[in-house]
Amino acid sequence: MRLLPGELPAAGYFTVTNTGSRPLVLVGAESPAFETVMMHKSTQKDGTASMEHIEEPRLAPGESVKFSPGGIT
Repeated sequence: MRLLPGELPAAGYFTVTNTGSRPLVLVGAESPAFETVMMHKSTQKDGTASMEHIEEPRLAPGESVKFSPGGIT
């Protein structure tokens, strides 16, 4: 977790790995500690930063997705 000053949104980072033998779809995230949780990726275009909502990341068997500062890998 990264907490920002004032009323700026906090950020949480995590890695999800599909250890199963079938494709996996991550359908959302939630936390009892926060009213709203959203999965997004940060982008830069023409010097302006923005967030793009990610609906349902799909992971093939053995694949991982890492939600980290600066983007998704």
